[in-house]
Amino acid sequence: GVRGAGAPRAGTPPVATQGVDAWVSTLPAGFGDGQHTETATGGVTPAGHDLDLYFLGSDCSLKGSAATAAADESGVIPGGTTYVLTQLYTGPTVPVTIKAVDAG
Repeated sequence: GVRGAGAPRAGTPPVATQGVDAWVSTLPAGFGDGQHTETATGGVTPAGHDLDLYFLGSDCSLKGSAATAAADESGVIPGGTTYVLTQLYTGPTVPVTIKAVDAG
């Protein structure tokens, strides 16, 4: 599964490892309805990067993902999503912009 040392636990915010190679975001109320999108965009680095998105329920169950070979990722946030884990799959430390918006 996706749960690891830095993953959220049901009802508990992310732990101290937040930001090492991933970032867990709690979605605003109403965003886990299948009608919103999430985009993760990394800054420019000489070595490049590969970001992936994992959509998790309140119990940390995997609801879906956007994990391709593309440098940046975006996808519809599946219904039932509470957390979004943005993972730096490959590449050096890179600034990341995360944005969730209405899909309509």
